[in-house]
Order: sequence, then C-alpha cells, then structure tokens
Amino acid sequence: MISPLAVVLFCISALGVTLGLGAQMIVRDGTHSPYRFFSVFMYALALNAFGAAVLTDAPNLEAGYWAQRLQQVGQATALLCCIDFELRATGSGTPLLARLLRGTCWVLLALAASGLMLAPGRLPPTPLVTLPFAHHYHEAPPSVLGYLAYCVAGLLVARCALLLFKHAPEEVQAPVLYSMPLVTLSIAHDLMMRFGVLESVYLMEFMSAFHMLVMSTSRAQLYVRNSAALRQRSADLESNYHKLALAQDALVQRRRLSAIGELSAVLAHEVRNPLAVIKNAAASLRRHETLGEETKKRLLAISEEELSRLARLIDDMLIYAKPLKPSISPHSPATLIDAAVGLATSEPGIPTDIAIDKVGCDADDHVLRADGRLVSLALANLLSNALKATVDGGRVTIGVSELASTRELGPALRFQVRDDGEGMDTSTRKKATEPFFTTRPKGMGLGLAIADQVARAHHGRLELHSEAGRGATVDFILPVC
Repeated sequence: MISPLAVVLFCISALGVTLGLGAQMIVRDGTHSPYRFFSVFMYALALNAFGAAVLTDAPNLEAGYWAQRLQQVGQATALLCCIDFELRATGSGTPLLARLLRGTCWVLLALAASGLMLAPGRLPPTPLVTLPFAHHYHEAPPSVLGYLAYCVAGLLVARCALLLFKHAPEEVQAPVLYSMPLVTLSIAHDLMMRFGVLESVYLMEFMSAFHMLVMSTSRAQLYVRNSAALRQRSADLESNYHKLALAQDALVQRRRLSAIGELSAVLAHEVRNPLAVIKNAAASLRRHETLGEETKKRLLAISEEELSRLARLIDDMLIYAKPLKPSISPHSPATLIDAAVGLATSEPGIPTDIAIDKVGCDADDHVLRADGRLVSLALANLLSNALKATVDGGRVTIGVSELASTRELGPALRFQVRDDGEGMDTSTRKKATEPFFTTRPKGMGLGLAIADQVARAHHGRLELHSEAGRGATVDFILPVC
C-alpha cells in the first residue's frame, strides 16, 4: 500500500511536470528564456518530489539509496536553474564569478548523479530530536563530499535569494519574498534530518509545491501582462500602418496630380507647334485655290507629318500614363529589331544620312517571350534618341547578345544601342530615365522613361553607359523566359 504521504508527494511531482509542460508549450510558441528556465526548474522540482515519494515508502536501504540519488539530482538541477536565473535577472557578478558559480552547480550535479554524496550504511537510529509526526525513512547518511556539497548548496541558495530580493525586477521579487523564506527554513530543517540531528518529515518537497504555485502564478501574471502589452502594440502598429497607408495614398495622389500638371504643360507645348503647322497648311489650301499640284502635295505631306507626330505623342502618353500589362508571346529578337528600326526611321525629323549597323541579328537561336509591340517601341525610342544624338555621317549600332544566367534574371538577352554622339555627363545620365527630362529643344522626354518602364514590366532592366564627348551605350536587358 502507498502511504498518504507518498500519494501527496506523487501529486506534487505530477504538478511540477504539468507546470513544466505548460511552460514548454509557451516556449514552442516563440517566447524566450524566462519560460524555458521555468520549465526546467519545474521538472527538477518534480524529480525531487518523485524521489521523496519513493523514499517515503522505500522497503529497504537499497531502494532508499536510489530514491535519494533521484532527489539529489533534482535538487542540484533546481539549484543550477536558480543560480542561472539569478545571474540573468540581476546582472550581478563578473563573468568569471558567473562561470565559477555555474561550474560549482555542475559539479554538484555530477556528484549527485554519481552517488558520491551518500555513504554506505544508514543514518544513526537515535537522533538528538524526534518530533511526534516523524516518519521513518530507509536512507543512507551523507558522505564527506555530501556534507560539503550540502553546505555549499545551502550557501548558494541563501546568496541567490538575497540577490534576487535586492536586485531583481519587481515581477521576480514578489515570488521570492513570498516563498524563499519558507523554502530556506525547509532546507535547514531537511539538512538537520539528513545529518541525523532531527527525525521528522522532509518538508522541502511540500515547500517546493508552494514555491511552484507562487512561481507559476507570477509567470502567468507576467505572461498575461506581456500578452496585453503585445496586443496593445499590435493595435498601435495596425493604427500606425493605417495612418501611414492613408498618408502614402495622399502622397501618391499629390504626385499624380503634380505629374498630370507637368504632363499637361509639356503636352500643350508639344501639341501647339504641330497644330499651328497643320492650321497654316489648311489655311493656305483654302485661300489659294490656284495652287499647283506640287504645292498642294507638299502642304498635305507637311500636315500628315505633323499628324504622325501628334499620334506619336499621344501613344507615348498613353503608354507611360497607364500601368503596363505585357501580352506575352514568343518572338525572334531579329524580328523585333527590324520592327524597331522601321519605327525609328519613319519618325518625322530623323536624320536619313546616318548608317544603322545590326550586330548579332542574323541568327535565330533564341526565342524571347515578351510583348512584341512594347519591346519594339522601347527599342525604337532608344534608336530614335541615338539617331538624334549622332552627327551627320555618323553611325548607330543595334545588336543583341546572350547574357550569362544570373540569380536575379536567369538566362537573359541584351539588346544594345550604341551611338557616337556627344554622350552624357554624370548628372544628365542620372536623370535620363526620369519622365519629361530632355536636353533637346523639342521632345517630351519620355523615350528613355518608356523604355525603362517596358523593361521593368518584363522583369528586366535598362542600363546607361556614357561619358561626355564619347557617345552613349544603352543596354535593354530582358529575361528569356
């Protein structure tokens, strides 16, 4: 039969295991060291209570010997947890002292596990004091190392309790204030029993149950406070995020209105000249009925040219103003380059005495999956800029080549447009892809901006290489797939 005292001790052990598991679940949820310490500490106290329960009903000295070893391992582990927690909570002591204290606890744990703290034989049968409710235990007396270890452990417990009470945070001081005096008295009582001075009932396990409840209550309150603080911070972050989103939307709206205003001003300037030319040509045709056929053809050609320029302006505006959604289909790079050359050379005002060299456009080894219309338009913009920047009799080169696979793009093709014009200095090169930036008296400054936008829409990029007086090279890089 199991004695009532052993049943109570087994219940205390089960309580320690339950609290340890609860703290371990919190650790798995991502909470850090305080709950991990509490989990190990509860397991250690549970092991001590389990050893005491076995010792209570031990039928002989050998069973009591092994039960005592279980107790000592649990006590040494709990002491190690306490010392480690005290060092972390108070920040007291030098690193050398911290290593010395932890090392001492590990030595005590090794002595407890090896059984060197117990001597053969049994405790003296005639203690100095016997209490009426004393229980007779089958236990071995401490060895010389055991006496020394118990004394060292007692001093460490006293030091830990004192420093926690003096220097620990408020949430740690409360359980120390409530439970540590009783735990210290129970340790002194049990040491007298262990040394054979007193015959009574071991109290440490009962005080450890009280300590478990106090510590678990403190940890639970801390967890509730931290959870409430976390919820409040989450609410604050959500509110701040909402405010930031509203502010960002307002900023985007202001930028959009600013861009629309700038776009309207540029568009009005660029549209006025073609409209004036068309108006003059129409007025000439209406007033002079006797104009010759050649003159009429020339005026109509001028009107058509200006209308083409207006159509190009509107196309550029629409492409830049709305988000690009490429319609992907397979294309030959050579076909795209031919289409770009056709678009660029048909643009009004493009010099006709500049040679365009095609490099690497003969082979059809590669197939590019892209929006053919957008890519051809972007390359046409690059060619147009290069042709306008090149002096009469100069050369412009457009080519395509394969790039080595990278983590960012994977396999890629590089369309390169190079001219031998005036080039760009550093400040001009940095602003070249900004919308409405141009160094020419005519033009909206959208050519490079649209090319950059098309490259980004295909998960590619646009690179500019230029120096003042040395021409310019533009790389239009697109992933193959």
